[in-house]
Amino acid sequence: MSAAEMGHIVPSLVETNSTQDVLLIEIGQELYAPTQTIINYLQYIVSVSEQDEELQDFSGDLDKMLVAGEQLSSLIHKVFAQCNFPNGEIDLSAFGSTIRHDLRTPINAFIGYSEMILEDVSQSDFPIVYDNLQHIIQLARRLLTLIDDLSRLTQDQQPPLKEVTETTSNLLSQSPIIVEQSTTAFNYSTTLNDDSLIAIGESLRVPTTNIIDYVKNILAQTKQYDDLENFAPDLEKMLRSGNQLFTLVTKLFFDREAQTVDLESFSSTIRHDLRTPINAFIGYSEMLLEDIEIDVHPEACGHLQQILSLSRRLLSIISDLSHLSKSDSNTKVDTAPQLPKLPEAATLVGPNQTTKTPEPISEEQQEFINAIQTSSLLVVDDKESNRELLSRRLDKQGFNVDTAENGKQALEMVYQNDYDLILLDIIMPEVDGFQVLAQMKKDPKLRHIPIIMISALDEIDGVVRCIDMGAEDYLQKPFNQVILKAKINASLERKRFRDKEQAYLRTLKAEQEKSEKLLLNILPKPIADRLKIHKETIADDFDEVTVLFADLVKFTQMSAGISARALVDKLNEIFFAFDILTEVHGLEKIKTIGDAYMLVGGVPTQRPDHAEAVADIAIAMFKAIERINHQNASQLQIRIGIHTGPVVAGVIGKNKFNYDLWGDAVNVASRMESQGIPGKIQVSEATYHLLKKDFSLEKRGEVDIKGKGQMTTYFLNKRIMPK
Repeated sequence: MSAAEMGHIVPSLVETNSTQDVLLIEIGQELYAPTQTIINYLQYIVSVSEQDEELQDFSGDLDKMLVAGEQLSSLIHKVFAQCNFPNGEIDLSAFGSTIRHDLRTPINAFIGYSEMILEDVSQSDFPIVYDNLQHIIQLARRLLTLIDDLSRLTQDQQPPLKEVTETTSNLLSQSPIIVEQSTTAFNYSTTLNDDSLIAIGESLRVPTTNIIDYVKNILAQTKQYDDLENFAPDLEKMLRSGNQLFTLVTKLFFDREAQTVDLESFSSTIRHDLRTPINAFIGYSEMLLEDIEIDVHPEACGHLQQILSLSRRLLSIISDLSHLSKSDSNTKVDTAPQLPKLPEAATLVGPNQTTKTPEPISEEQQEFINAIQTSSLLVVDDKESNRELLSRRLDKQGFNVDTAENGKQALEMVYQNDYDLILLDIIMPEVDGFQVLAQMKKDPKLRHIPIIMISALDEIDGVVRCIDMGAEDYLQKPFNQVILKAKINASLERKRFRDKEQAYLRTLKAEQEKSEKLLLNILPKPIADRLKIHKETIADDFDEVTVLFADLVKFTQMSAGISARALVDKLNEIFFAFDILTEVHGLEKIKTIGDAYMLVGGVPTQRPDHAEAVADIAIAMFKAIERINHQNASQLQIRIGIHTGPVVAGVIGKNKFNYDLWGDAVNVASRMESQGIPGKIQVSEATYHLLKKDFSLEKRGEVDIKGKGQMTTYFLNKRIMPK
């Protein structure tokens, strides 16, 4: 873009009287300058790589960075040039989340590709290329800070700034916020000498001076308006902070007593001291904006907004100073320090530390490392450069990585494949990240997959919304590689623990089901449920139930000539058939005694048709024996006895439970069977009266029953009335 074209982006401040337009023009200019500087650095690195075979491997990545630079330059002109708006006023709606996302995308490419190239380029062999890439990263991060200013213009909770008064316009036109700042703040070179440091100092001092002027102007208004008087103490504190910052900047960057600038001056302590007054600017300005009514005092609110913008810009510049203190040298220098290649996080040591021998890896740690190396990740982003950068980074860390270019494709892939983690971009066409997250979290098959939301935006509402919807974590682009790796590993480790927990719960559930099944083989379900809740003795009275005994005739003599296994197999076949019939008819098996089978109707759950149900199963038992005889060419016979009367039912035993019946009715039913006739069903008179309407019965007569004397009994033949 030519200088003439650049003029469309940065018109004279006197020509506009909108504080918002002033801020937008300022941001537009400061975005354009470092973008062009980045492109210049890239063009230089490309020219060097064309002459060196070792650097030619990076030509593809450098070309992608150049394309990103041109995209960013064109987008800045489109968004910030007043000539692109019909009425000459920049439209705030242009700075929605989508535009800010699009501005960040090429900047993410600058940082991502530069960091990967720096990992492979030798600083000693290519010092200028190495330093230029470091400068590109530094400028790209400055660009991100400037784009953050755009978010403050479009926040719904922030009241819109109104046009300022003539006094404010004059102040803005008199304060060289843009021109002087832009001509110094981005005046980078490949060497770091006193002139470069003074340029950085000037980029700090000019906005500091402007902040002081803004504070003084608001203080003057507190003397004119009674409702602003209460804010004077806070403004006085801001003014003191401004003077402190101005003094510190002057001492650090403009002290000419020494011939060189001491790099140790930019230690974390000094940077902390520089940040302290700036934090005061931001904190007090935000509180004052909450209390001052913008409709009543638009001029004061406009100044406070400018103070916030300038303060955040100062913080960005101070962050750049951290690069100056990374040299291990304690000497004073006037040339560019060799910026060290960043080591892996696990091997970082301080200047006074020695590398320690790593501790042996535990078995659990090794298990986690193995799990990490076999993890499958899905990267979802509509921008190709973002997908490539992130997938290449993760691939180098040993992950299996798939990519999806939109939300719809991502959903199709998660239903077809098993993923351990998904990195999901928020802003995408058609189906965005929020929709994908919502769809996955409501699906029981997918909700267990951890999702890290990624976005070029840092709006707190978006972060909160993602976490509320079930996202595992949130990452802002461009990524800090150490934080990226740490968050991915933490998410995968949490998933691994959750998976182990779920596997344990499944095993526990299976064991519980097995125990439940074993318990139900011993006790009726209602009794088992009561026993699990209450440990006291279980004993119940039943006024009327029907008891059945069935016995295999002469089975003992038949079993004398067969093996134990054959004997048990034969009994299993018969009693298994009886068990099925018992379940089908809704009766309760009590026990087997040798070759005898005992069941009851009306226990433990009472039922009015207990006698009919027992009669039906007795007839079915004979049919089952006939079927078994036919299948095995055997001649088995059974004898069945049935009686109806009161019983006591309960559980006995502490270690081996047994549900049993006691009472005269049990003894009589047993006698009905033992003194019956093979192939017949003998029932007592009490049972006969309950069956005679629906069944065909034949009177046998009186039978001498042990312990009871003479009793009239009947033979049950068949059912004559349908159920």
